Amino acid sequence: LTWEEARPIALAVARALQAAHSAGVTHRDVKPSNILVADDGSVKLADFGIARADDFTQLTQGPIGTLAYMSPDVRSSARSDLYSLGCVIFEMLVGRPPFTGTTVTAMMKAHAFQKPPLHLVPPPARSLVAGLLAKRPERRPAAVGRARRILRRLGLQPQGHGVVLGPADGEQEQRRPGRRARHGRRERGADRRGRAALLRPPPERRR
Repeated sequence: LTWEEARPIALAVARALQAAHSAGVTHRDVKPSNILVADDGSVKLADFGIARADDFTQLTQGPIGTLAYMSPDVRSSARSDLYSLGCVIFEMLVGRPPFTGTTVTAMMKAHAFQKPPLHLVPPPARSLVAGLLAKRPERRPAAVGRARRILRRLGLQPQGHGVVLGPADGEQEQRRPGRRARHGRRERGADRRGRAALLRPPPERRR
């Protein structure tokens, strides 16, 4: 698919995930075969068969979901769904999942250690896909709502331009002050010290 065709689908899936996450439910099996596109263009996220409530304690061990779209997370969470969404967006744009392997072990190692071939992703979506496919959950967007906002902004960008994904927690990145800002701070500090000196009583003279 082209980016213009894939973006509305990704937005619809993100909207469905946001509704599920708001209800405390993690899908855990986001993949192309669970995304239904009707003739009128409407998109539905299906098959919540292995979905899990956030307050549910997992007793079983081993991977749950579809390996090609499964996050490397030890415990599934809303950010695991975001990783799977990144895999789906990658496949829509490239034609294949970001990682492949012939065995379960090979696939799990690929998700955990290999870098995705982001050079294959069109520039407008590259930063978004890179953030969604971050190996560590805390480096992905904090919530699917942030991914939705980025997807909407990408639709407003000129062709060939992307949006740089911000910090995973959604806060503004703390930048080091520039030379002018540091210089201004030094001047303000000197002014304060000067005013303090004027207000300080003169020392008593020794007799």
